[in-house]
Amino acid sequence: MPSDMLVKVQSLAKILQQGLSEGNLTEDEISRSLLSGQLSERLKQLHPEADQLLHDISEASRQGKGPGEASLLPLLEGLGIPPE
Repeated sequence: MPSDMLVKVQSLAKILQQGLSEGNLTEDEISRSLLSGQLSERLKQLHPEADQLLHDISEASRQGKGPGEASLLPLLEGLGIPPE
């Protein structure tokens, strides 16, 4: 993964972790948002920068320049979100 993309993934992970630790976001909410396709909207509510980070990461992944599923699963599991 390119270093600039790694920085974006780490930034998004920090935002998610902060939301979880502050009680502004739950693991269940993240899981439901992922499944419903509403994660972007929820992240926008949580932190203005998070939506853009998610967009950049998703776009880079589509172009083969970003993290794949294998790279993101450990991050999600680190947040306490089990793989589906």
